[in-house]
Amino acid sequence: MGEKLAVIFPGMGYHNDKPLLYHGKKLAKERGYEVVEVSYVLDKNAGAVKDDEAQKKEVFRQAYSQTEEQLATVVFADYQEVVFIGKSIGTVVASKYALDHSIPARQVVFTPVPQTFSYLTEGPNVVFHGTKDPWCSDEEVFEAKEKFGFTLEQVKDANHSLETDNTVHNIHLLADIINQVGMFLLEGNKDAFSSKHLETLPGHKLAGKKVLFLGSSVTYGYASMQDGLPEYFSKRFGCTSVKEAVSGTTLVDREEISYVNRLKKYDASEKFDLMICQLSTNDANLRLSLGDFTDSVAAECDGAAGWDALDLEAYDTMTITGAMEYIIAYAKKNWNCPVYFYTNARYDNAHYETMVDRLFQIQKKWGIGVFDLWTSDSFNAISEANRNLYMADAIHPTKAGYMKWWGPEIERQLTV
Repeated sequence: MGEKLAVIFPGMGYHNDKPLLYHGKKLAKERGYEVVEVSYVLDKNAGAVKDDEAQKKEVFRQAYSQTEEQLATVVFADYQEVVFIGKSIGTVVASKYALDHSIPARQVVFTPVPQTFSYLTEGPNVVFHGTKDPWCSDEEVFEAKEKFGFTLEQVKDANHSLETDNTVHNIHLLADIINQVGMFLLEGNKDAFSSKHLETLPGHKLAGKKVLFLGSSVTYGYASMQDGLPEYFSKRFGCTSVKEAVSGTTLVDREEISYVNRLKKYDASEKFDLMICQLSTNDANLRLSLGDFTDSVAAECDGAAGWDALDLEAYDTMTITGAMEYIIAYAKKNWNCPVYFYTNARYDNAHYETMVDRLFQIQKKWGIGVFDLWTSDSFNAISEANRNLYMADAIHPTKAGYMKWWGPEIERQLTV
């Protein structure tokens, strides 16, 4: 027996060699999991039972009974880690089986149905749901997320197969979904590294405060099941974190979902006590223009009245420098709150290094804070084993990376 086991639970018509489960089980094998596949022989097809509750219950009874028979010889206690990967009715079977047999399995839930949530328990699970899935509504999924705390990956305009009407787009969607499953299976994303296990510091200066995080995939928690720095701050310091993060976006105002444009949705009626902005790696990867400083001198602004006089139209937001200055000016003008930027840990990108240098110049001009994860040789000199644990790739941390490496360092700099 191996140390890790993945069990595949198919849907009614979605068998184990259809795309999500085929690539899911192959990925599990690549990651060192022994794979066991369940299969069913059912009296009805999905279309025949969709609107018939009695038929649904009978089909589920058949599938569950067959699953019990097929898994009877599996000794789950022999494995250090168990993952259940289910699709549709298979997510109901998997959830009930884990519950009935007290198996602490992490679950990949492809297109749940409402009955899934009758058996799913709290735990480090990930749910993939299409916004046009006729078998389960968005509202049912959101309600379950609040109850069980799973990571939700919504697939826009996707049906019960997590597909749209565009074949080429579906290929990209499949790659993204399987990539997220790969993230889920990483050692650094085990539940032991979740922010919920952090100890809250009593009486911290951020306790009860409201913090706006502005960023892209690193702030979102792209490779950590959405459990990153905002969640670290909330649990560790007792503050409320508002996460305004969209993967793949830039500081530079080149599209509607840029940092600059998304910031505008929060006006002066909001009451933020602190804003923390990610120094985007996307601007570096796209080699966007660094730009120049504006003629305005931030030091001339004195208190709320001075910040209110800032002209937001003065900044060239089509450049990196102008976008950063705009973001600072916007936060100062609207909330008169402290502003911090944070960098990535060091990786091989000369353009990003230039952006870090410019950030320090902006710090001097505006008097902002910088959480610097780039400069320190000692901080970046971690072992290869830790790097594999902490980072999913050169840019994106895992849960372990945020909770054991980046978070503690930012906490240290915040304290200083």
